[in-house]
Amino acid sequence: MPGKKEKRGQHGRGGNGSGHNGHTSNQGQGSKRNGGGNQTNGNKSDPMEQQKHVQPYLEPAQRIEQARPFWEHIPPEKRKQLLEIDVEKLLEYTKASLQVMEQLGAPENRDIEEYEQILKTGIQRQQEKDTWKRWIWHDEEFASAEEFRDHLAKVARIHPGKGCASCGATTILGRCWKVLREPNEKECYLCGDCKEQQEQTNGTLHKVEEVEGIPPIQEREKGKEKEQPAEAALRERMKDLISYVHDSTRSFHEEHRQRNDRNRRHRDMDIDESREANISHIQHMLSMLSREQDSLYHTCYVPISKFASACAARIDGRNRSDQELFNDLEILSYEDINRIYDFLLEKIETYTVKQGDPEEEEKEMGDIDLFAVSGDGRGLRVHPKWLQHLEERKLGDDGQPQRMEDEELKGMQGAALGLVLEWIYGSIICTAEKAREVARRPLADDLPAPSADLGYMAVVQQHNMMNHWRNMISTAKGLLGKMLESRKQIGDVDSLKQKEEHTKEEVLQLLKREELLTQAKIEMLNFKHWAGEKEVKKLRTQLGVKEPQYQRLKLEFEEAKLEKFKAERGKGDGHGYHRNSEAIMQEHMELQTALQESTLELKRIQASLSQLQHEQSHRTQEITQLTRSWLVQIGSMINKLEGKFRPPSSSPESTRSKDVAGEEEDVQQLAIVRSVMKQFADDVKKQLYTTKEDLEVFNGIKEGIKNMERHIEDGYAVLSHLQTHLLNVSCDDIGAVIGGNMCLPFLQDKLDSAALDYAAAEAAKAEAAVIALEREEELRKKAEKQKKERQRMKRKQKEREEREQKLAAEREALARKQAEEEE
Repeated sequence: MPGKKEKRGQHGRGGNGSGHNGHTSNQGQGSKRNGGGNQTNGNKSDPMEQQKHVQPYLEPAQRIEQARPFWEHIPPEKRKQLLEIDVEKLLEYTKASLQVMEQLGAPENRDIEEYEQILKTGIQRQQEKDTWKRWIWHDEEFASAEEFRDHLAKVARIHPGKGCASCGATTILGRCWKVLREPNEKECYLCGDCKEQQEQTNGTLHKVEEVEGIPPIQEREKGKEKEQPAEAALRERMKDLISYVHDSTRSFHEEHRQRNDRNRRHRDMDIDESREANISHIQHMLSMLSREQDSLYHTCYVPISKFASACAARIDGRNRSDQELFNDLEILSYEDINRIYDFLLEKIETYTVKQGDPEEEEKEMGDIDLFAVSGDGRGLRVHPKWLQHLEERKLGDDGQPQRMEDEELKGMQGAALGLVLEWIYGSIICTAEKAREVARRPLADDLPAPSADLGYMAVVQQHNMMNHWRNMISTAKGLLGKMLESRKQIGDVDSLKQKEEHTKEEVLQLLKREELLTQAKIEMLNFKHWAGEKEVKKLRTQLGVKEPQYQRLKLEFEEAKLEKFKAERGKGDGHGYHRNSEAIMQEHMELQTALQESTLELKRIQASLSQLQHEQSHRTQEITQLTRSWLVQIGSMINKLEGKFRPPSSSPESTRSKDVAGEEEDVQQLAIVRSVMKQFADDVKKQLYTTKEDLEVFNGIKEGIKNMERHIEDGYAVLSHLQTHLLNVSCDDIGAVIGGNMCLPFLQDKLDSAALDYAAAEAAKAEAAVIALEREEELRKKAEKQKKERQRMKRKQKEREEREQKLAAEREALARKQAEEEE
């Protein structure tokens, strides 16, 4: 399956894509080590010599076209041999490359010793477990995602809200988060700050009240192995969001490319406008993400808000909360805005990857490494499965990699070119490596990298939320069943309520119905409150986006108004003056219109938010009133009618006989029943739910269940991405560094050199062929000239012979004539 198309430049060294292993993606960029274009000539076996011959910069597509004739010429076995790498030569080449980069003023963040250690560790890993990768969980390592998943499923966790009573750890990442290894253990193994408390309590281990083991990464449910509709819908929404941003960016650049005036003033203006355009894109992306579930939104919002608040604090020295992101964006620098823009766009791109089980071919290939160790560790080669995967693919009409048809592959008889060159030169990428690289990359170099702990916590929190939603649905469905059963038992409620006198049994039935409907209404209000909170979040995000925009427009309008005032008071009759004055007036009118529209939009959002918050507050009050007052009152009346209420005795039980006590109790119970019956007739009866209200509550719960079930399906889509992120952020993929920073640049220069040699040899052959053709032409012309000369000589000889014959005939005729005359 093809991956996504990378529509921006690469970010970081050895850039890759995101998604399942085996996917390829059209990136359109080369390796950052040599800028996609440093090419070599000369002795291809000497890495140092390769660094001395540098051609002008070439785009990856140009390098591919340069190497393609050579690649097409050699047989498949020769291609595989060219893709083999000697480790010693690779280290020599890397060392030479680092020296070149340092000379060019762009030193690497790693030195040759670090690369040697990375390569040594990687080869050792490959020889031990046949993979570069290790999934790290604190002090433990796992050689496969399956082992890592199984381990996390066995690690028990403290149930949120019910933790260690002594140290107060109540969350998965509290001070005692690394508590239990087995679900049956009940002792909290202390770490960090809790050690002091342990010493103060004479070494007594804290006790855990409750432990609940929720596997953070689990197999997809039966019947949901493939991508589900909610997952596909999320993927399409993210693809549409990225397409909108890319289209908007292209429109912006196209508008500025059409400008003819490129002086310094306009270049500065371009930077300012580019910054504002990126701020607008960031606001739009976050606004759209706020409509998704919180777990997905926070994976993007939280790191950006922390980074923005830290940068803004350095600018104005004011401490701020993480909730001021949209205001902070207005004062950040052009570079910081671009950093946030790239980070957010990459995050969203990871959500465009298809979830669910991969295709059969990719499942068979598995999560392989792109390079494998050959021999006894002295060489590297492209993994055969990955090489075959590349050879069987081509670029489709949309520019994305796709598998060739079986008939097309058969026609090539094992000599398919595929997309091997495109991968080597960085025009397409492995989406799995890109996903891991993006997951582990921090927003800024001075910030800590994303941790597996936070990824783990996000997964567990999403599990807990989905369990809470499922419990809400289960409770609601139970209430619906009880409501149907209550209707069958009571029959015509309205007729029963209209009776002037009721028996105890009838009152009890009506009270139980009232209790049931009250519980159902509370559940319906909870559903509505939950839906309202989603709308409140969306409106608050819109308000956070619009308020800074309004303030910026207001400031620009005040500046334009000042310019208009200056223009109106200015003097001058020149054409340039009038033209400038008209431009100022036009800008003033445009800003005034934009400010009016922004004001109306801001007021609309504020009014909607205020109205919704009022409705939410009213629902909360109604829920509180029903729960603490009405439901308690109805429950108390039911208990009294059923005899479950026992008033306190007026005298000790020992001083009364059982008969006397029983009679007193019956009298008291009868008085209680009469009191309840009177209370029901005077106050409760007129407040009972009608049949219409019964149906409204019933339908309201059904609608709430329907919305919640859709939300749970969306939750599964989010959970799938969170689990993928946890796997990616926990994976230490040395192969990505070795492949992207060492092997691919080495192969690029190796192929460049071989392609140039082949091109030179082909040019020499062509030159020799031309010389041979010229010689042949010369010989042909000479032969043709000789032939013509011979033909000319023949003609002359023939003419001479004809003249001689003619003269001979004339002499003979003259002789005969003379002879005749003599006779």
